[in-house]
Amino acid sequence: MTPSCGAAPRQRLPPDRFDIAAPGRLTLGLNRTEAPMNARSAPLALALALALALAACSGPAQQVRDDDDLTPDLSSVPDRPAPIASDEALDAKCRARDDAACAELGRRQVDGDEAATVKRGLALLEATCTRGGPVACLYLGNVWRDGAAVDRDPKRAAKRYEDGCKRDSGPACHELALLVSGEDLGAPDPSRGAELDARACELEPRLCLHIGFRYQYALGVSEDLAAAARHYDTACDAGDNVACHRLAEQLAAGAGVRRDTRRALTLFERSCQRGTSASCANLGLVYLQGDLGVSAEPKRGVALLDRACNLGNAIGCANLGVATEQGLGGLRADPAHAARLYDKSCVDDALNGCTFLGIMLVQGKGTEQDAARGNELFRKACDGGYGPGCTWLGASYVDGVGVTADRRRARALFQRACDLGERAACDALQ
Repeated sequence: MTPSCGAAPRQRLPPDRFDIAAPGRLTLGLNRTEAPMNARSAPLALALALALALAACSGPAQQVRDDDDLTPDLSSVPDRPAPIASDEALDAKCRARDDAACAELGRRQVDGDEAATVKRGLALLEATCTRGGPVACLYLGNVWRDGAAVDRDPKRAAKRYEDGCKRDSGPACHELALLVSGEDLGAPDPSRGAELDARACELEPRLCLHIGFRYQYALGVSEDLAAAARHYDTACDAGDNVACHRLAEQLAAGAGVRRDTRRALTLFERSCQRGTSASCANLGLVYLQGDLGVSAEPKRGVALLDRACNLGNAIGCANLGVATEQGLGGLRADPAHAARLYDKSCVDDALNGCTFLGIMLVQGKGTEQDAARGNELFRKACDGGYGPGCTWLGASYVDGVGVTADRRRARALFQRACDLGERAACDALQ
């Protein structure tokens, strides 16, 4: 028994197994914690059409870390003064009661190596925050939140973020929203978190990304994809590339907005040029296969996938592996290099890459045959919710490949894959 994935038994999955690097449901705290991303099995056009809630892609349940640049770096939010040449210049401005300069000088001192300097920095930030400097309150909140220079104290962090928010610091409002939405302060309060993120959006348009996210996933507010798109649009106009990417996904799918593939492409292009790897990965698929109203340009598609992979996008690496294995886009078919790309993507939890590497290990294609390790990778993908991983692991149990044959276990795996939308697994249950 082998998976019938539109190919001969024990053969590679077909080209429609490419996965779109679309953001899925992120956890709050998305600027600091890992960000789960989802994908569903479908060809590219269907996958984009299924991107409601930005959780659809062309392969089930991917896990893509947030260092794949799908969330913003708050340090880029213009809530700190423009860089000043020296500490001496900052000190002179601080003595003249320039609160922003005092906050920056205090931040630098807290980041220092000497205990006495750190102590002076904390005292300066406290004094500046107390007299009304919102940026100093934000930085103090960060100090107590992170526990780098002091013992971590979320309650003290919340107090200082609240001080900053009351004094119109958008980032302070957002950081407080993250704290109250989590468990550090006791029972999560997503409704208050949503109110704080709405305030952050009013104060700092780039931060509208976060209230948009809440509307998309009903976190403290009712689900409203149209409102999510409006907030992403605002943040995108203010220069946030993540918001541009998210808006592009909704435009491509017509999720909460009128479908506009031309503008979606423009936004993907802009975000990719500015280094958003997921946008490069999506564009790579669009041009590799021809979609969203553009003709296929396989070489351009491969180049974009290569850029996405080099920028650290795990799904981009997995998709580049497919193109490399099959010799698409002018590439010479190179199974060994494809296996390395799959391995790289799997390390970063692109579950399609884990599955594809598992297939090569079971077959001994492009790498030394190792069915036991291949099955481990299938299991990792299956446990993560990637249906094809369950299907291939089930096939191993049917055939006794690298495991003891066990048809009961195989059937359970096929059922899980079927529940995840894998037609081949559903057929195997008949």
